[in-house]
Amino acid sequence: MSKYYDSAQNATAITPATASSRVSTGISIPTGKVWYMTGYHLPANATTGPLIITDCSVGATTTTPALTISLATAAAGIVESGRAVQLPAPGVRFATNPCAFMAASGSVPIGELNVFGYFQG
Repeated sequence: MSKYYDSAQNATAITPATASSRVSTGISIPTGKVWYMTGYHLPANATTGPLIITDCSVGATTTTPALTISLATAAAGIVESGRAVQLPAPGVRFATNPCAFMAASGSVPIGELNVFGYFQG
C-alpha cells in the first residue's frame, strides 16, 4: 500500500457542539483511502476545552470521539507557546474525515489546530 504524508489546519473556527457543528480540520480523505493522524499542534487557548475530533462529514452530528484533546490554557500573566503532540504509531485512523468540535464552551480560532499524518490505501 502506498503512503503519503499531509498536514492541514482548520479554516473555520471550532465552536461548541450544536446540531451540526462539526468543522473540518483541513484534511479531506479521498475515496478508497484512510488517513492516520500521527500528531497535532495546538497553541495555548483562552478556554479549557476539551476539543473533540470525530470521524465524520463536515456539519455532521456525530458525537463519538476518535480523539479528545484537553487544551492548554494561557492564563493572565502566563505565556504558553502551545504544544506539538506526536501520537503513538500507527496514529488515529480516519475513514471519512477528521472533524472537530468543542465539548462545552469556548472556541479554537481559524488556523490554530494543525494536524499531521499520512494517507494510506
